[in-house]
Amino acid sequence: MSHGVVTPLPRVVGPSSDAFIAGYHVPCGTVVSVGVTFIHENPAIYESPDEFCPERWLDGGSHRVSKEIETKYFLPFSKGPRMCLGINLAWCELYLLFANMFRKFEMEIYETGIEDFEYQEHWLPVYRKRTFQARIKSRR
Repeated sequence: MSHGVVTPLPRVVGPSSDAFIAGYHVPCGTVVSVGVTFIHENPAIYESPDEFCPERWLDGGSHRVSKEIETKYFLPFSKGPRMCLGINLAWCELYLLFANMFRKFEMEIYETGIEDFEYQEHWLPVYRKRTFQARIKSRR
């Protein structure tokens, strides 16, 4: 899996009035943007964002993120009127894909760690040393 929206999401302030964003005055007509990766990997929002922790998304999980954080800051399909039109189809396909993968296979990360990745231009994850590797065995 990779990051969902990988480019900054530009938006134009206003059509007719200025805005205040995080306490800063932003004049009408100004283009502002945010890189979703910065939000998804912000330790002020998500505890240990660089660690693989699927429990953060499970009800009753030990590190479950709050519904408020999930609703406000989880943006793999963007947000607002320009968000991905295929979000519901994508979620259905993801549920089916992962359910079948975990039902049919045992999987583990193999000889790959966070140190093998680096970010170029602060948003594009690239492999530094070797590519992501996994060991997969059939559950027969």
